[in-house]
Amino acid sequence: MTVPPNKTMKLLLCGYEGSKIILPTSSYLLNKYVPKSFDIYFLNFGAYNGKLFTGEFVSMAGSQAGGKGAWSKYIYEYVSGLKDKYVILGVDDHLINEKVNMDAYRKLYRTLGGNVKSVRLCDCTWYPANQYNTSEDGIMSLKEDADYVVTGQYTLWDRKVLLELLEPERDVWNFESAGSQLYKDKGYRTNASFKPPFKYDTVSALSAGNPKINMNGVKQKDLDFLISNGYLNSSLTI
Repeated sequence: MTVPPNKTMKLLLCGYEGSKIILPTSSYLLNKYVPKSFDIYFLNFGAYNGKLFTGEFVSMAGSQAGGKGAWSKYIYEYVSGLKDKYVILGVDDHLINEKVNMDAYRKLYRTLGGNVKSVRLCDCTWYPANQYNTSEDGIMSLKEDADYVVTGQYTLWDRKVLLELLEPERDVWNFESAGSQLYKDKGYRTNASFKPPFKYDTVSALSAGNPKINMNGVKQKDLDFLISNGYLNSSLTI
């Protein structure tokens, strides 16, 4: 059993130059709903002079040479430079809409160790019942044949195992598909929970192919604040 540390946990949120538009909104919600025990970094490219309510903007390079196909390259280089045993990886446009359930987070954290090299912090109830086992306390243990045991959504990782998956240069979709196969081939396992610690709409705010920003799940009072203070353009939201 892994005992949660008393120090902060790094929360690495990946983006691209076009996702800077969502950083004021994302950082506002993270500041409101995520405890200060999470040390937030927005991994992106170039410069950013906009508003951040919390966290630190990290420029991984002046621009993303190689486009989407080089997604893992830059994150690998950044994560390689860290010393932490565990880190959380996610994307910058999943908009947190409730306070983090720290009891659920600690319960999942304690399942790390052995062949369990990652725990999912987001909703996983979409998995078919035949793809996981369930413990009495609501922990989902994904089976060897489960789909997408590796994902770009909020996941707490053994950092060295994350690096194994990031090292091949590829886009986020191949990170999930090919990475899932590599993860399973190595005998690693993933746990999740019926009470996910981090709550957000499963469709990201800047979902590919949609010209408008998905704000589903965001509380109306938060939406009103962001729009009235000029951090979000109401004509761009759905």
